[in-house]
Amino acid sequence: MYRQAVANNILLETYPFPSELGMEAYLMDNPRILSFSENKNTDFPKIIDCEITLKECKESGNGRIDILVQYDKHTFGIVELKKHAIDYKALRQLCDYLCEKEQIIKGLRNLDIITDDIEDSQVKFIGGLAGSRLDAGLENELPLTKGIKEDQFSRFPGEEYPPEKCEKLKNIPIHAITMNRFRNSATNEIFVLADTYIKEKAEGKDYTKYRFDGNIYNKSKLVHSVVKKYVTLQPSLPTISELENVFPYSLQGTPSFGVFKPIDIALKKGNVYYYIKDDQQIPLADGIIATCKQWRVDNIIRFIEQAEKLGYEISEVE
Repeated sequence: MYRQAVANNILLETYPFPSELGMEAYLMDNPRILSFSENKNTDFPKIIDCEITLKECKESGNGRIDILVQYDKHTFGIVELKKHAIDYKALRQLCDYLCEKEQIIKGLRNLDIITDDIEDSQVKFIGGLAGSRLDAGLENELPLTKGIKEDQFSRFPGEEYPPEKCEKLKNIPIHAITMNRFRNSATNEIFVLADTYIKEKAEGKDYTKYRFDGNIYNKSKLVHSVVKKYVTLQPSLPTISELENVFPYSLQGTPSFGVFKPIDIALKKGNVYYYIKDDQQIPLADGIIATCKQWRVDNIIRFIEQAEKLGYEISEVE
């Protein structure tokens, strides 16, 4: 698959991270990406160290934490990096590390990062997954703000996850980010697009309605209506590629979803994720598309900003 992004008529071609170490180096230089929060009024997070060996934390023996992060004097994070997709195998690996809280706390005390006035019971951990995309099985699961659900342990690959480890993971939140690099083909300047699946996403549904073209819509129907109107108003039907330049996948934030997908892909994902009914499909010059239903507070803002650049008026309904 060939993927590209265009910003201000500058062609940005995909330029993947060469390795997990490349992702690690980028996060070392940009630790705020790991905040998993929109709150910027803090000196944290701070990266404590990378490539930390943990003894006997996996069935195969020792393990290695990719990145250990500090959020405040009581809260620490373990980040597992994957060059490609974040899947249940990666989640299981992260959980193995999170189960070694006692071992990690002991090491942090030896470094005087956790002081004597803080009891072990006061130390909190969160888990972070970072990769180029979310596997289809996890796309609608993360973040897990209240910890891993009981039925999700059964989806882990390999042997049954030990009950004693399941108990240790109770109430440990799991968050995720996707990171993708792009390059300006003319200047070789590098750009990184990081999408964070943050806690705010799961704290309760947002039922904001929007007024557009004399009608009132929820988020997904607003997107559908704007895309459909744009296509209808063009002198000739645009191609899929041309429409992607107008509504790039980065507006929605997840490459495997995008603002829309060709109908054959959308049909495979189903009605939960796309408007796939016959009267909802949108014909283009070289195919038929279906718009995505997966919209949140953060990504609908990006879409509305793009729609307003195209001259469309959209307002929230009080």
